[in-house]
Amino acid sequence: MLGGEHSLTAGVLRAVREAYPEVGVIQCDAHGDLRESYEGSRWSHASVMRRLVEMGCPTVGVGIRSLCSEEMAFIRERKLQRWFAHQIVGRTDWIAAAIKSLPATVYLTFDVDVFDGAVLPATGTPEPGGLNWYEVQAFMQALFAQRRVVGMDFVELAPRPYDHASNFTVAKLIYKAIGWFAQRQKDQWKVGG
Repeated sequence: MLGGEHSLTAGVLRAVREAYPEVGVIQCDAHGDLRESYEGSRWSHASVMRRLVEMGCPTVGVGIRSLCSEEMAFIRERKLQRWFAHQIVGRTDWIAAAIKSLPATVYLTFDVDVFDGAVLPATGTPEPGGLNWYEVQAFMQALFAQRRVVGMDFVELAPRPYDHASNFTVAKLIYKAIGWFAQRQKDQWKVGG
């Protein structure tokens, strides 16, 4: 699914859970998106992950670097697995730990603001201090190799005139994700076939 703002993930997950009730969600994002509501809406982009937790989906977040006190309290109360950007930048050991905490079947929701603003400035709510291209690639390649990814969305790109690099970065990442997905399918076919 390619989308504008992150609230679309909740509807997609409802459909995915009909086919895969055991699905977990990996969230790559600068923000927690765990508010009870935002600007009067429980279905806001700032509340989407809370709705998924309430649906009973196991969730893991990576690259988070912006939370309000309500979200932090919710993370602690529910003992949610979150990998904050300041904990993972410059390290690689977090990748195995994050993936290990996911079920075998996962849905990837990728908010492009997980990238540092220097890598991808064209997003609606940029935050400094995010992940770089190679960190994201290493994580996603390992995710596709070790888990069965049954769906994914890429959200929050806000194209700007004369900034072709941001658009290309997201398109290239989606292209790579499709490739990693296809490779996993091919590897499974060889083993099972």
